[in-house]
Amino acid sequence: LQSPKTANTATRLYGVRAAAGRAAGISVPLRAREFVVAEEGLGIATETKALHDALAALRARLESAAAAASGPAREILVAHLELLADSELEAAALKAIAENKSAGFAWRNAVQHFAALFRSLEDPRLRERVADLIDLERQVLALLTGSDVAVKAVLPPCAILIADEILPSDLSGLDPTMIAALLSARGGPRSEEHTSELQSLT
Repeated sequence: LQSPKTANTATRLYGVRAAAGRAAGISVPLRAREFVVAEEGLGIATETKALHDALAALRARLESAAAAASGPAREILVAHLELLADSELEAAALKAIAENKSAGFAWRNAVQHFAALFRSLEDPRLRERVADLIDLERQVLALLTGSDVAVKAVLPPCAILIADEILPSDLSGLDPTMIAALLSARGGPRSEEHTSELQSLT
C-alpha cells in the first residue's frame, strides 16, 4: 500500500475552476468520436450540395436550440451560429471543393485553418473560441458522414468526465443527471462554464 502522502502526490491534479463548489465521484475517460473523411470528392456539384445541405441542417438545429435556451447556453449557441455564418469560412471550404476535395475534407481543413488563426491571437477570450470552431467542425462532419456526433456511454452515478477537451456536442448523448463534474486539459473557465450550461439542455 502507498502512504497517504505518496498516493495523493501521484493522483492530484491542479487546474482552474469553472464553477464554485466541490464534486466527488468516479472518473470516466471521455473519448470523442472520430470522423474519417475521404480527401477526394465525388464531383464539385455533388460535394458543394453536400456541404450546403449540412450547413443548412446544422443552422436549423442551432436556431431551434437557441430559441429554447437562455443565459450562457444561448450565448454559445448564438456564437456557433455567427461562426457558421462566416462567409470566409464557407468560402475556404468551397475553394477546396473546387480543387476536387470532398466536402468533409474541405470543411475540416477550413476550420483547422481558422482555428490556428484564433490560437495565434493574444485575446484569451478569442482563443477560447477555438473550441466553438472545433465543435462546429465535428457537427458538420457528423452530418456529412451520417454519423452521430454525440458520445454514447452508460455512465456510473456521479461520473467525473475527463478528456483532453470537452465540447458541448460530446455531451449531447449522455445522461446529465449522472455527471458530477467535467475535467479537461484544454479550454478556459468560460468555455467550460458554457459547456456545462449547454449540457443541461440535452
